[in-house]
Amino acid sequence: MLKALLKKELAQLGRVYFYDSRRKKQRSPAAIAGFVLIMLFAFLSIGMLFYMMADSTLPAIHEAGLDWLYFAFFGLIVLGLGVIGSAFMTNSILYKAKDNELLLSMPIPPARLLFVRMLTVLIISFFFCALVWTPVMIRYDAALHPPFTAVLLQLLLLLALTLLVTVFSCLLGWLVGLLSSRISNKTAATVILSLVFIVGYYVLYFNMRGMIDRFLANLGGASESFSRWGWPLKQLGLGASGRLLPALIFTLIAVVLFISAYAVLSATLVNIMTSTGKVKRSVYRGGREKQGDIASALLMKEFKRFTGSAIYLLNAGLGALIMVSLAVFALIKAGTINEVIDGVLSRAGVGPGIVPLIAFGLIGLISSTDCTSASSVSLEGNTLWQLQSMPVDPAEPLMAKLRLHLLVNAVPAAILALVLGVVINAGWLTTVLLVAASCCFVWLCGAFGLMMNLKKPLLDWTNETVPVKQGMAVLFTMLFGFIGGVVLTGLGILLASFAGPAAALAVVALIAAGAALAVTRWIKRSGAGIFAELS
Repeated sequence: MLKALLKKELAQLGRVYFYDSRRKKQRSPAAIAGFVLIMLFAFLSIGMLFYMMADSTLPAIHEAGLDWLYFAFFGLIVLGLGVIGSAFMTNSILYKAKDNELLLSMPIPPARLLFVRMLTVLIISFFFCALVWTPVMIRYDAALHPPFTAVLLQLLLLLALTLLVTVFSCLLGWLVGLLSSRISNKTAATVILSLVFIVGYYVLYFNMRGMIDRFLANLGGASESFSRWGWPLKQLGLGASGRLLPALIFTLIAVVLFISAYAVLSATLVNIMTSTGKVKRSVYRGGREKQGDIASALLMKEFKRFTGSAIYLLNAGLGALIMVSLAVFALIKAGTINEVIDGVLSRAGVGPGIVPLIAFGLIGLISSTDCTSASSVSLEGNTLWQLQSMPVDPAEPLMAKLRLHLLVNAVPAAILALVLGVVINAGWLTTVLLVAASCCFVWLCGAFGLMMNLKKPLLDWTNETVPVKQGMAVLFTMLFGFIGGVVLTGLGILLASFAGPAAALAVVALIAAGAALAVTRWIKRSGAGIFAELS
């Protein structure tokens, strides 16, 4: 039974890469190889950043004779990044799978089900840990050539770090599940807790360079702090430097914590999985209902779906929150922003005409991370037949999904564009065109994401994390938004050099609007036919 459960979870985890849900068959070797290459490129790109970070810290630490501190410091980063990276999906993996009722009705011990799902979290955590630990390990081994036994201990400690990240992620998922079972609005609880972690992550990210500089400037104090308050991390550092006993101690700590977390979560699994939270009693009040139109009803359905799922809301709406936050920040720090812009322009030797195009590129980059439409079809799952059976044109539900994308992203993009235009003194015409270009680009990304989701749907999921975070439509839409934003920004800067920023933004807006209109027409015609035949 354990083997069957594990096989099911692993198949679901990798299904998006190896199985074509639309055609109901395995993907071709070429398609699988393409996906692997894309993921490998992303892995290597991010790993290179940590390699450069390790390269800048190792010489000073090694000269001070504190090699263990090198690994202890990056071990702390591994724990932080791993927990933040996997914690957002842990609650859904452990408690919110679509097949919970089916599995609980079978003669399967809940503890065994939990074990399999914790292994799934462990696999995800391993990739986050390896993303940091591997380049750190490679930089150290290439520079200092330690004994082969030290390399083996470093690999063992990577597994131990993965166990620890899994423990902390599962406990956070358990905490979210426990809190949401005590309140009526589970989505709000999950979103608030997740936003706390996101804010913490960005604060840590933007202060990372300063933290590293302070760390290198006071290695003695850092060593004393790890020895006093971070004793387990010191054992990690000593073990990765080649000492066997500290490595075994750290590994034992990780194993004991994993077993303890498993015991705690096993005792509460069924209660949290079957809890519906507090339900507010409704009181019927008679009255005449107003009849609405089809488009409004479908849009309201999509909006409730969006706000009713914490995973969907966080992953497809975080960019909107960032844009609104940046607009407020720009209003508060307008003077500082203009001083920075003037300094950069003077050093680069370019005129202020490119600033509105840079603002457009910034808005495009942020808005392209919100792939609201790129998973909207997949999230229908096994309830897709409800939309297909409605007496409406198949294009209507698709247009509602596109309108939701525009509602979530175009409004914040327009606000940020308007604020940036005012802050940089772009003039009323350039500001209006900046707003128009930004909204047209959001429209283009939304239409492209919906088209990709129709071409690459993922309907047979058991956990909504899969279509939202792992879907090929989401990946391709983010790549399209990034590349398309860079291309349009580059074209706009080129045009602005001789035609001015207003004309450049007008051309960019026309190109984005024309492409968005073409994709939208495809959705209404060919896309509606595909949607009607999906199963």
